[in-house]
Amino acid sequence: MADRGRIGSMPAATERDDESYLDFVQGLRSYTIGPLTHAAERRATDAMARFEAATGRPAGSMEEVRRVIDRVPIIAALNRLMRTSQEMMWQGVIATYRKRQDALIAELDRADRSGPGAVWWDPHFQLPAYFTAQEYHIQPGSYHNDPLAGYIYHYGTKVFFTGRNDHDEMHQAMVDSLPLPADGIVRRILDIACSVGQATTALKNVFPRRRYGGSRRRRRWCATPTSALSISGSRSIASRRSPKRPAFLTMRSISPTAFSSSTRCRSRSVSRSPASCAACCGPAASSPFTTSRTGS
Repeated sequence: MADRGRIGSMPAATERDDESYLDFVQGLRSYTIGPLTHAAERRATDAMARFEAATGRPAGSMEEVRRVIDRVPIIAALNRLMRTSQEMMWQGVIATYRKRQDALIAELDRADRSGPGAVWWDPHFQLPAYFTAQEYHIQPGSYHNDPLAGYIYHYGTKVFFTGRNDHDEMHQAMVDSLPLPADGIVRRILDIACSVGQATTALKNVFPRRRYGGSRRRRRWCATPTSALSISGSRSIASRRSPKRPAFLTMRSISPTAFSSSTRCRSRSVSRSPASCAACCGPAASSPFTTSRTGS
């Protein structure tokens, strides 16, 4: 399959038919969360007003509210379309990327080899039951059980946000609005639940030489300031995750110069294990970060 370029930092749909289908789903979601939702709100408000007029009291619980408004036909239509449009979104994104899965995995492999850092994980780590018991955002395979999960999730955000985040501009706007510390100096940034790194990349744009880290489990890792990250909207690679790797250690957004989840020795000459970092740099090298976000 031919590479059709990128939409912002995500690979475009493999074929035009796929893109057309996903554009339709995006339009369906726009209608569902826009005009249909507004109409449903009005009908629900009317239904609750009739309930209060008939009973002489407001609804006493959320369950009672639901019993009232669930009888309104447009509410059932809204609930059905909210669910179905999201299922259609995942179906379309998975289908289009599956057509060139080998090429996308090869892209991730190249990024893994390109450095400048590396990522370590606990080979004995077991994903907690709450994580594997359900598919988050009803994404098939969730975050941990599909080698293309990062690509899939990223394109899903395009459809979910109805085209308002094609270039991750919502994440950039969120980062731009962050308040600074009292002294105006940002020294370290911990991005908890960083997903595919959309906000992390935005943070790196705004604070290019700061120390970055993701959520951690069980271990401490080195994190070191890095040089400014070269971000290109046309060449950002989503994360690769497998069932054998902790998903929160492998969620990463990689630029042409390999923006990656990395643990880097302070000497900046080699990538080291956490134990080697502690031996080389001393106890101060230990950090509450899982990884450092680095780029050349």
